[in-house]
Amino acid sequence: MNSRLTQPDAQPHADARTKSRRRPARRIAAGGALAFVITGAVLAGGAQWTAHEVRAALAGVGVDVAGVSVDPVSGSVTLDRVAASQDGVRVSIGSIATPGHFGLSSAAEAAGPVTLTDIEISSKQLTVRIPRLEVAGDNVDEARLRAIFDRKDATPLAKRLSDISVSRATLPELVLVQKSDAAETTSTWKQITITDLKNGVAGAITSSGATFATRTSETSSTGSIGQTAMEKVNLALVARLYTEAAANDADRQLQPAYGAFSASDIMVKSDDASFAIKSVTGKDFRARLLRQPLLELAAGIEAVKNPDDLDPKARAAYYGNVADILEAFSFGEATVTGMTFDVPDESDAGDDDSGDAGKPDAKDQGAKARDARGDKPAPRIRGEIASLSFGAAVAQGGLSFSGLKVAPVEGDLVAIGEGSVSNLAAKLADMFRKLADGAAAGKDDESSLASLTPAAGALTLKNIDVNVASPETPGERVKFTVQGFSGSYSDPVNGAPTAVKTSLDRLVIDLPQPRKDDGEDDSDSSVNATLTKLRAMGYDRLDLSGTIDGKWDAATKDLRIGALSFGAADMGSVRLTGLLGNVSQELFTASDDRRQQLLLASRLKNLSLDVTDGGFAKRFATLQAKEQGDSDATQVRAGWAALAQMLLPSMIGSSDGAKALTSALGKFIRDSGSLSLSATSRKPEGDPVSQLVMDAASGNPDALFEALDFNTTAK
Repeated sequence: MNSRLTQPDAQPHADARTKSRRRPARRIAAGGALAFVITGAVLAGGAQWTAHEVRAALAGVGVDVAGVSVDPVSGSVTLDRVAASQDGVRVSIGSIATPGHFGLSSAAEAAGPVTLTDIEISSKQLTVRIPRLEVAGDNVDEARLRAIFDRKDATPLAKRLSDISVSRATLPELVLVQKSDAAETTSTWKQITITDLKNGVAGAITSSGATFATRTSETSSTGSIGQTAMEKVNLALVARLYTEAAANDADRQLQPAYGAFSASDIMVKSDDASFAIKSVTGKDFRARLLRQPLLELAAGIEAVKNPDDLDPKARAAYYGNVADILEAFSFGEATVTGMTFDVPDESDAGDDDSGDAGKPDAKDQGAKARDARGDKPAPRIRGEIASLSFGAAVAQGGLSFSGLKVAPVEGDLVAIGEGSVSNLAAKLADMFRKLADGAAAGKDDESSLASLTPAAGALTLKNIDVNVASPETPGERVKFTVQGFSGSYSDPVNGAPTAVKTSLDRLVIDLPQPRKDDGEDDSDSSVNATLTKLRAMGYDRLDLSGTIDGKWDAATKDLRIGALSFGAADMGSVRLTGLLGNVSQELFTASDDRRQQLLLASRLKNLSLDVTDGGFAKRFATLQAKEQGDSDATQVRAGWAALAQMLLPSMIGSSDGAKALTSALGKFIRDSGSLSLSATSRKPEGDPVSQLVMDAASGNPDALFEALDFNTTAK
């Protein structure tokens, strides 16, 4: 920035690093400050400032004025065609006028605001246009104005300007035009009011609404925003965020950016998609400076079409920049209501990997999709979210939502009543940090994410309802509901959770009708046979629930299986619990083959199995009796029990433990109650799993009953 603007008597100086940061966005901020200086120069007004003094003061900061007039009666000052150019940014103002403060006019006449017209601040990438601006100051007098323009004052100009307070500033219109090599965006804001601006913080900022439009070589989009309001807006921090890079540790700490905020009736439309939001409300938005100015960082990210095309160093920088942005902002709480979207379904797009040469653009692909379907329009995905909340106060830094409905195609529906994801922002930042570190180390993205799971997070979904066309069988539909799903993941080791608890509550699936097809393969035949049996037993749907609950103890190397259960309404349930010792932490990040080796190297301390018949055995026996035609269900089950008690001893031996197991199993089959089986190692450290598996596979059941203490009961 020109030295005259920052410190009038200082010699120009800038090292290479400072020069590299002089981007157009930052120069726009300088232009904004310069416009404010120009405003300040006339804010005192009055006959005590002659035209010559005004010209001299403005010339001291590099401002040219075509005309200056001072009215000795009213004390008003008027400047015409004001212009300044500094470091690549140009500021021009058609006119500046202020009522008198020190003239002969009355106090009432002197109380009006300063009025600026036809303001334009422009650089290569950004242009700001303000047709009219009215500013009323609280603490601007002649002494303060003279201090601002005092060449001998070593205080930075930014600090001198920050001491000025503005009671009210109004902008009937503000136009922003941002240009890049790829796109041009124009935003027009209406009826902006800024009140109680002190020390760079505005008490409130409101706008009646805005419109915006973006154009690229291939696409275009338009949008609008309704009434907008913000409180306690730290304009100084926001300006620095967009135009400066973090220079020290203090810059890297989150600071209040603004308090409560709201916006309504947001809408975006592109060539083939639309998006709308009824309202946005929130509070306690915090931010910090990034490694680069936000505008530069966002432009660099937007310019990357596919990270896989970047070399490792550039890919690491790209992922690091994304993580930096995710970590630079924090909401206390924000809520979005009435969200809707309508986008093209690209799930059936071609998977041609032959390269991008000759690849049609989005419009061509859409036209081809319509041509392929004749008169039918290309498929679209439409959806809505009744409410979406996120922020530090929501789900431990995550998000929650309600009323999610998505229609993949006409007539289909995927709905979720409510849900939440905890610790989402931190996990997303962690993901991109891992990707950045992996790219820097020469790893591909897949291997970098191998150990990334939702550690220290939780997911909850309720009232899921799916009704969609079958992707494999024309004319059939896939229907199911889920009353609830929850999952919590914690105690991560190398990014992988070692404590997991998930629960599936009432997954209800409508059973499809068995198919008859001359060309069906063996798998189709087995599926059809199963469906036929289930329907013959009176089942037209499955109602399933299950739980996984496990935790690894780093100190003892024990893996406790709190529950591994599965159940079906009107069928039955199975529940497994246990304790394994000598479990390596490598188990949680190893490949499938290696994980199997590690499990065999563990030691079994105890294992329990509980089986409950909820009606399946009775229905199956009834079906068998009907098919046999000469026996009832009780006789069928008695026959099964007798067969089991006859064959089982030849498989598990005749030890006392084996006899107890055989007896209990026979009773369970005959009476359809419950069966409980437990096996506890006789050694405190447990028995090697590999040895137990070997004994079972080699037909040496007595060794199992010698190593383990079995306890079996049937009710």
